[in-house]
Amino acid sequence: MASLLHPDSRVVVHEGAPVEAELRREWITREELMSALRDQGIWELAQVREARLEGNGRLTATGRDAHPAAQEDPAV
Repeated sequence: MASLLHPDSRVVVHEGAPVEAELRREWITREELMSALRDQGIWELAQVREARLEGNGRLTATGRDAHPAAQEDPAV
């Protein structure tokens, strides 16, 4: 029952490569994927470490350069 209310997220891009099986399973075209990534400021798949289709239908992406060390203040 919980999976109906809060479906799992699915990885649709991993290390810059689309996960074709998941894209087909979710009926997402390459054009739809790229449009959703551009909405997040990502213009090339090579920039993506991981993109997930969330249970609510939104796409969330993590860039390859996004990691805790990149967000630290170097002056500290």
